[in-house]
Amino acid sequence: MSVAVHEHPHEHPREHPHEHPHEHPHVPQAGAVLDIGGDIGALLVISAGDLDGEEIQLYDDSGALLTHTEVHRRTTARTLTYAGLFPALTAGEYAVQVRPGEQHRRVRVTGGSVAVLDAR
Repeated sequence: MSVAVHEHPHEHPREHPHEHPHEHPHVPQAGAVLDIGGDIGALLVISAGDLDGEEIQLYDDSGALLTHTEVHRRTTARTLTYAGLFPALTAGEYAVQVRPGEQHRRVRVTGGSVAVLDAR
């Protein structure tokens, strides 16, 4: 996976290194466009509403932090959902930490599709 790394100009409620990849430029309530196919897939993590604006951490299969994404509120067909999206991941096994201190949840991403983890 190739992602840009930058130093953080913003604060984080969780303790973690201040330099890590970001891949979530976003416009809240806008639809997401995914460029998936071949060995690239995506991961949608559905979360509880109290995580709105919080970060979900993504680790590789060896436990190294890869990136994070922010949880956003989405309304579709009159249904309110909270979710974080990792829009372009290389196919493989990942670990997701939804809340600080919580055990990692394993997920498999397949190229050309969107994996869904319901973490409510």
